[in-house]
Amino acid sequence: MIRTFIALEIPEEALEKIVNIKNQLINDYEKLKWEPLNKLHLTLKFLGDTEENIVPNICSEIEKLLKNYDILNLSFQKFGLFIKDKKPRILWIGLNDNDKLIKLANEIDELISKFGYLKEKRKFTPHITLLRIKDKDEKFYKDFYKLTEVEIPEINFNANKITFFKSTLLKSGSVYEPLKSFYIKNKGE
Repeated sequence: MIRTFIALEIPEEALEKIVNIKNQLINDYEKLKWEPLNKLHLTLKFLGDTEENIVPNICSEIEKLLKNYDILNLSFQKFGLFIKDKKPRILWIGLNDNDKLIKLANEIDELISKFGYLKEKRKFTPHITLLRIKDKDEKFYKDFYKLTEVEIPEINFNANKITFFKSTLLKSGSVYEPLKSFYIKNKGE
């Protein structure tokens, strides 16, 4: 049994622009345990425990599904926080609404349900986790809230890489290993 998820990978140059904005606005940011650039992605579907023997079948179905898609034209919208017990727990960057992206996430959810996984009850909210906030980060709370008020300049990008990841939990944090990557091509190509 392995722990898995399916994610849309974001081009590094688009991520670097977001990291630069964040770095300008949070003092002492190096004291926080930010998600490294190579772990920043947009989760389309978290599967969790997965039997290794069904991975090839899931990959085959994803490959078929992606033939119906063109490269996604996306843009970042705003920083946000997920709050738990009245404390910020996750700092994220959201994406502007994109019907094709939402449709893709919903179709992947539907596809995965055929393998016995529960469909997502929550509405898909495209976001990238930048930081998991610990209690020891309390002195930065006001900076996190300040970030959510920042108007982000328009950062547009194209995304065409979807990866099926294995996630291993370690004491030092999670480690992501790509099991298979898929590339969306424009239908005319």
